[in-house]
This record gives sequence, C-alpha cells and structure tokens, in this order.
Amino acid sequence: MEQWKNYLQTHRVLVMLSIVWFGTSLFLFNRVLEYIQNEPGIPFNDPAFALYQAKDLSLFIFILTYGSLITFLVVNRKQPHHYILCLQAYGWMVVLRAISVYLLPLAEPQEAIPLNDPVLNTFFYPGGYSPRDLFFSGHTGTIMLFAYLTDSKTIKILLYVIALFTGFLLVLQKVHYSIDVLAAPVLMVPVFAIIKAQRKIN
Repeated sequence: MEQWKNYLQTHRVLVMLSIVWFGTSLFLFNRVLEYIQNEPGIPFNDPAFALYQAKDLSLFIFILTYGSLITFLVVNRKQPHHYILCLQAYGWMVVLRAISVYLLPLAEPQEAIPLNDPVLNTFFYPGGYSPRDLFFSGHTGTIMLFAYLTDSKTIKILLYVIALFTGFLLVLQKVHYSIDVLAAPVLMVPVFAIIKAQRKIN
C-alpha cells in the first residue's frame, strides 16, 4: 500500500521507537508479575461471586478478543499512524497495569477457572498463565483501546460493547474480580489522554 510505504519512509524512527517501547513495557510488566507471584496476595471477597458458579468461557473470550484485534487491523489498514499509536498506547496501558498490579496485588480468585488463551499464555506471560494478573483487566482495556483509535462510529460503538461484554465473561469465569473490569474504563482515561496528545505530536 502506498500509504504504508510513505509512512514508513517518513516515520522510520518513530516506528522503531514505538516497537522498542512496546517490547520494553511488556518486559517490565512480566518482571512485575514474576515478583508478585512470589508475594502474598491481598484477599478480596467479591460479592458477585456468591451468586453463581464459575464457567469456562475461554473460547468465547478468545474469539471476542482476537476478533476485536482483527477488526481493528482491517478497519485501520489504510491508516498506519493508527497502528503506531496503538503500539504506543498499549505500552502506556501495560505500564499503568504494571503499576496498578504492583500497588494492589490481589490474591487469585479461589474458584477461578484458568483462562485458556494460547497466544496470551505463550507470548505475554512469563512461564505460562498468570492468575495474579488482575487489577485492572487488560482484555477490557485493550479492546477499549481498539475502539478509541477507530474512526468509524459504528465500529467504535461495537468495540466498546464487546469490551464490556468480554469483561463480563471474565468475571463469570472468575479469572477477574468485578472491580478489575469496572476499574478498566476509569483507568484507561489517562491512556486516552496520552493518545490525544501524541496524535497532535505525530
């Protein structure tokens, strides 16, 4: 595509820095997860958990998460700057999550059914699935990020709905407390503010 060729020629340094930032943020997050795995977690009695038995909804969560990613990539395929902004913003979200997980290291929900996500468990977690990756929900925040960076109003609304529904499924599976999902929209606000500022710079 001509848009990509021109963008990569004029923004080569920005693209490289964005990739480095993305990788650095994941490295930092994994180090924090490794640390809190060996520390006692803060117990939390989620009142919602008393209302139901956990259900394994991994397949539906996987489809919604990566379906949202594919939707974002397809819809924004002619806007390379949205891809780069997404890398940058994802890095900021991961750093914010590293801070929140460190400051509020919640204990693993007792009845949690481990999330079966081969992509996440292979490439993002140190040593496989990490049950202490809780506050705040990365799935919810990531899909909200896709929504924020999408110009189409219809797709934007759809992705926001999917983000909330995915969060709901995570709570049903008890891999996240309800506060993890409810906090995500609030804690994504500073990430969106950074994106807005970076759009002006870029």
